[in-house]
Amino acid sequence: MANNMLSDQEIASLVALPKLLPARRSRQLLEETRYRSKNEITPHQVEASLAVPADNGLFTILVRRNKLRAIDFAVILFYSERGRVNDYRLRQYHGGHGGHTNPIEGTPIPPRTPHIHLATYRYWERDHDQPDRFAVATDTFEVWEEALYRLLSECGFHGSVQGVQIPWPELRGEP
Repeated sequence: MANNMLSDQEIASLVALPKLLPARRSRQLLEETRYRSKNEITPHQVEASLAVPADNGLFTILVRRNKLRAIDFAVILFYSERGRVNDYRLRQYHGGHGGHTNPIEGTPIPPRTPHIHLATYRYWERDHDQPDRFAVATDTFEVWEEALYRLLSECGFHGSVQGVQIPWPELRGEP
């Protein structure tokens, strides 16, 4: 991982790496995000996080949401490599709180459209602080809980959260 940048292959490997959810702490993440927060950003904004250790570092899931506007949320996957200062933001699952335009392609995502930000080497080269500026629109989630389960299912997490098996069978195309 030269120059603190990750190749597309390294990003894909980190996303796909199997990660075991700590069951008790996973349940706590949901409860903190639903009802309260250790870190109230504003009176209406709550934030909760879950750290999942890996052999070579630490994955962190961060959930931010607005208590007044259900579509205003972000579910984010970070990776911290052991021995490095940098946190790598690999994925962001955003509610339909605002529009987005991909800076390189110029393709817009309309306001109120949920979308997923994906870290890419191309964006890393362009903007070292925001390698995940590229986003794709989605209709696979509308609320933060669905976005969280989608992140867990798409990013190699295994285990269960409040009795829901991850990855969701429905997300793999199973009945």
